[in-house]
Amino acid sequence: MDDDVIDPAVAEQFAALDAIGTEAQLSEQEQEQKLQQATEPPNPMAGAAGWAMIAQGMGGMFAIALPEVAGAYTPEACMNWGGAMDALSQKYGWEGGVSRFGPEIAVVMASAPLVVPVVVAIKARKAAADEKEKPRAIDAGAEPMKDGGAVEVLP
Repeated sequence: MDDDVIDPAVAEQFAALDAIGTEAQLSEQEQEQKLQQATEPPNPMAGAAGWAMIAQGMGGMFAIALPEVAGAYTPEACMNWGGAMDALSQKYGWEGGVSRFGPEIAVVMASAPLVVPVVVAIKARKAAADEKEKPRAIDAGAEPMKDGGAVEVLP
């Protein structure tokens, strides 16, 4: 009998054992995934909360430039918007909220408080420089001239 030749009955048993081993391995992997999902805390960035974070961040950025809008971006209003946006994202198969673009959105939101004051300061300096260039009226009773100067009106 040749050692390299395997009895078909034995080969069939090996194949059956191999199939059982593969099935057991897949079952173990599925159980590990289920256990991991059960023990992992829910992602706070998912669903309505993730979308609401976008609205809150945008509201914070808008409020820097327009303080009067800050009251509109309440946590409740942002959560309502987040819930509506989550339903829409599920309908169209979009990834939810900040989970997809989280790092990018975080950088933009973190940069806004640093960039906006610089822009405001530059605008203020430009307005001050423009104000210095305007000719000043001699007093409140002065009338402007066509060339931008002022002439005092005598009583």
